[in-house]
Amino acid sequence: MSACSWHINQGLKARFAWALARVDITPPSDAVNLAAGKYAHEKLYVCLGVLCIGNIALASVNAELYTAIGLRLKWESPMANTVMVTLANGRADSGYIPNDTAFGALTFQVLGSKLKPGCAETGIVNGLLDLIATTQK
Repeated sequence: MSACSWHINQGLKARFAWALARVDITPPSDAVNLAAGKYAHEKLYVCLGVLCIGNIALASVNAELYTAIGLRLKWESPMANTVMVTLANGRADSGYIPNDTAFGALTFQVLGSKLKPGCAETGIVNGLLDLIATTQK
């Protein structure tokens, strides 16, 4: 992940643990969105959070994600049960966050996206996996 600040808080380890992070998903300054004209050049962040209760991980993002990103997290998660919670803890200025392969389709979410393939999906999934690992220590 690029620029990320961690704020880690752990509760009673035997029962639950939680962690929060802020992840930079800003596209590179030379990126060009052919559909929309150009990507935004302001910094774009999403806030991530994880609450683990037993073998259940509730992973949160303060944005609206494509379902495929949540499914990728479930497949890669070390927890037996992982649930993605979106639009949690405020609202990100990113708009819809398509998964990387969705950028090949000209949907309104992709056309209006401030993001580019390879930035948000990987940053979000890897950030949440890192937070899950943090709660298991």
